[in-house]
Amino acid sequence: MVDTIFEDKLKGLIDRVKNLEDPKNKNKKNSNIHQNDGDDDDDLVGVHDDTIVNKPTPSTPTEAAKYVLTPPSKEMTGVTPFITKLCATLCGDLYIGSSKDEFHLRTGYNLEDVGLTEKTAPTIILYNNDGMYEVTNPPYCICVVDKTTMIIGWRGSYTIMDWVRDFGFYLSSSFRFGSDIAKVVKVQGAYMSLIENFMIDNEEFILNEIKSRGITDLIFTGHSLAGGVAQVGHLWCEGSMNTEDPWKELDGKLTIRTVAFEAPMTTVYLPSSDNDDLNTRAIAFINKCGSTMSTTCYNQDVVPRMYGDMNWLLDVIDSILSEFENNPDVPFLLRPEWDLAKYGLNKLINKEMGLGESIIDPYLKVAKSFQHIGKIIYYDSADADPKVYVDDIPDNGLTLTVGQTTTTTTTPTPPQFRSMVYKKDELKTVDVIEDVYFNHMFIVMGPGLSLSFPSYFGEHLYSFLKNSPA
Repeated sequence: MVDTIFEDKLKGLIDRVKNLEDPKNKNKKNSNIHQNDGDDDDDLVGVHDDTIVNKPTPSTPTEAAKYVLTPPSKEMTGVTPFITKLCATLCGDLYIGSSKDEFHLRTGYNLEDVGLTEKTAPTIILYNNDGMYEVTNPPYCICVVDKTTMIIGWRGSYTIMDWVRDFGFYLSSSFRFGSDIAKVVKVQGAYMSLIENFMIDNEEFILNEIKSRGITDLIFTGHSLAGGVAQVGHLWCEGSMNTEDPWKELDGKLTIRTVAFEAPMTTVYLPSSDNDDLNTRAIAFINKCGSTMSTTCYNQDVVPRMYGDMNWLLDVIDSILSEFENNPDVPFLLRPEWDLAKYGLNKLINKEMGLGESIIDPYLKVAKSFQHIGKIIYYDSADADPKVYVDDIPDNGLTLTVGQTTTTTTTPTPPQFRSMVYKKDELKTVDVIEDVYFNHMFIVMGPGLSLSFPSYFGEHLYSFLKNSPA
């Protein structure tokens, strides 16, 4: 059935976009904010140069250079707050570093305070940026800490190809889940492709290190795209321990975990219509993975709501349009982001393509079938306490047990993640686009949950702002 709320929102936004006057043309007529570059193509405005004058200087975010006051507890993530913060720091480092010597995993704390020594301190044992292929394959690293914990992490979205991968939400699976379970448990296909390639290159190394070091905890981590990759990698390894030698030897000896940050939804459950036993085993597999899986969601970040809650994305677009309608000279409208968004929407509403179920609705139906199978650890602000949410989809036959407890009946069931409502008037930065970026990056670079705040974090996080605090 078509989501009429989504459809009505989308049609309303498209009508508003049609009526918007291109900021470039408005500036030509009404001011000298931007000089005429001679480009009369109304479909895609060229990237603006440095001829902008009298551009208002935005202020810095209200939560600039703040740490998260209360990190997630071990009950929430399955790991100590220190390991969570170590994972966040590693994720931030992966965006900027180009070698294993450029990680900052030994700063911001004393070893003895977290029960470590020089011999058990965090150590990068493998880093790979794939050389010339970095633009298509995100760099990754493997870290060992406290003798028995291995952390595998990837860089989040940074290149054009990364964004292509983010939008590749076709369904895929792996024989590692089990040939039958793989028929009903699906994941984001572009992320699975990355995991399969990663394991082809590194599975032997990982298994050897696990066995030689006596690793008991294998943690997948990542921010944004990489958080989604981490979740898929979690399912791949958990399934391998049920189906593949020599992983089978580790079953009961190795715990697989995901400690992700601002990750999208990656899992789809497609129950069999005639095999209840298969459905029972598939649900057990999903819940086993979900029981040791978590991702953060900071404030109104749109990425953890993707792909299942597309209405949230439309609410963000609505805020961007409202900001323009109320203040057409707002600075972000002179950025390339606006040019590309306008171009994409213009193509979407092109008469030759049309608008309706034949174009929009099939993709919407696929997107809505994705869900988080682990805990979503929500922060309303840097000073707020973390709160656990779950992401059940009504009527899909899967009830998540994550967040539930068998030790007491007084613990309330966690609230549903999709029950939250976007609040367009609660921006933390000077405009909507900056707010989207800030909410998404803060948790690993704000400094957020990271152990320390290297200057390049500030330069990266506030790259949209005129006055960088770094």
